Amino acid sequence: MPNTTDSRARRIREARTGILTAAAVQLGTAALLLWGRSFLPPEHMLAWLLLAAAALTLAALIPMGIVYRKRIQEIEGGEEDAAGEY
Repeated sequence: MPNTTDSRARRIREARTGILTAAAVQLGTAALLLWGRSFLPPEHMLAWLLLAAAALTLAALIPMGIVYRKRIQEIEGGEEDAAGEY
């Protein structure tokens, strides 16, 4: 049984590392888009497109969080462990 607990802890740690890495990339991308926008006049069309792209990039964090929560529930619920027995 300790092996199962270690395996679950490892999978949770890997899921956490993955989501934090993806979130950092998303935040970095949004920051770069907003930084690039700062060089343009506010009324410029490209400035609005960069703002929209940054907003979409940040909005992607919401489904990522939902998927992460679902993944943790699957790991803690033991679905993978149960499926591995067959």
